[in-house]
Amino acid sequence: MLRTPRRFAVAIAALASVLAGCSDPGVEASPVSSAQPPAPFDQTDVAFAAELVAQLQQGVDLAASADSRAANAELKAWAKRFVDTHEPEIAQASELLESWGQQPPEDPGLDSNRPAKVTDAEIGALAALSGPEYDKRFAELMIGHHEGVIDTVAKENGTGKNPRARELAGKIAQSQQNEVAELKKLGV
Repeated sequence: MLRTPRRFAVAIAALASVLAGCSDPGVEASPVSSAQPPAPFDQTDVAFAAELVAQLQQGVDLAASADSRAANAELKAWAKRFVDTHEPEIAQASELLESWGQQPPEDPGLDSNRPAKVTDAEIGALAALSGPEYDKRFAELMIGHHEGVIDTVAKENGTGKNPRARELAGKIAQSQQNEVAELKKLGV
């Protein structure tokens, strides 16, 4: 995603250098740099962003199933808000990875081979449900899922270096805690 703007910045810098060379020969051109040095990051930041993409994508995929399977209208609305809130966060975490020269997970989807995620067996059992039974199990799984995301962001806030990653972690921790409280209030 960020490759085109970088190419554009490099092209502008090259053009500025050429144009500077065409100016007064007695004046030396100063180097052109509009980019700020990248903020430091460490392996904790990289692991956080990669895990976050996978965890949030799984949550988004699970929440999308509520539209056709849930009986409770408030739960359906909650699931829609979840998707709308966390899709941009997935994009932010992916952009962080790319800015660090890392490849975001290709299609993390419902892959449950990562810690603190809903298992394949739980996903299969949920897919077989609908109506009030679905609502209850969905809420239970999403609360557990949220607790896993909260653990992931706690690690970032504990030892991560990158300010943008830490800011994203703080924002997500708060939204996850609020969403758990909302789910519990629904009482499904």
